[in-house]
Amino acid sequence: MTFTTLLKQELVDLLEKKLKFPCTSEEVEYSKGTYKIKFDGYLDDKTKIVIFEIELRRADPINNLVKVIHWICSSMDTKEIIMVQIFDKKYYSKPENKYKKDFTLFLARRCNLLHKKLSKFKYKHIDIEIDEKAYRTGDKNEARKMANRLCNDIIKII
Repeated sequence: MTFTTLLKQELVDLLEKKLKFPCTSEEVEYSKGTYKIKFDGYLDDKTKIVIFEIELRRADPINNLVKVIHWICSSMDTKEIIMVQIFDKKYYSKPENKYKKDFTLFLARRCNLLHKKLSKFKYKHIDIEIDEKAYRTGDKNEARKMANRLCNDIIKII
């Protein structure tokens, strides 16, 4: 199992346990209006929706933000929606990858100007440092430790 998959599963389990409301641990399609979308993590406590996307070595993290913006604009849902995007600090600090994160953050800071439905949308990002060996080997203990730190960070955000 990959480090990203382990991290996602651990994080979803911890969030569900600590927040006491359902969280999905797999990329499952959610229909809102006529649009279907897949998330790394999706939590719904009946008053707000929390979405998280893990961007460890992703070539195009802006696509995840755009799909959420599109989903919100197409949705009939009126709840507050919080998106948390998790970035590998080392990977996205490399010159060949830095612009990918920069573009994503640029759009996230301005997305409420795009559509009135985005007034209830909140975006946060978290930078994490991944141990290269743990990433390559799919170290479950390191994924569990990282998930615990991320869980606490996400709880503070929401």
